[in-house]
Amino acid sequence: MLSFQLPRLFRFFLKAELQDREVGDGTTFVVIVAAELLKRANDLVKNKIHPTSVISGYRMDIQQLVGSLA
Repeated sequence: MLSFQLPRLFRFFLKAELQDREVGDGTTFVVIVAAELLKRANDLVKNKIHPTSVISGYRMDIQQLVGSLA
């Protein structure tokens, strides 16, 4: 197993590994989407949006997405 110094990178690795085990495909997709979400969150924080607000916004978006899939 790889050694990670940053907790975020380790979580990405675990999500990609889980995706590969459960579905067998999509690991690249999981990493790219997660990286893009972090990049955009970082941009929002740089623009003085509080991290808690960013997280709340992401959670609301996820709820809407899941609701639209049901």
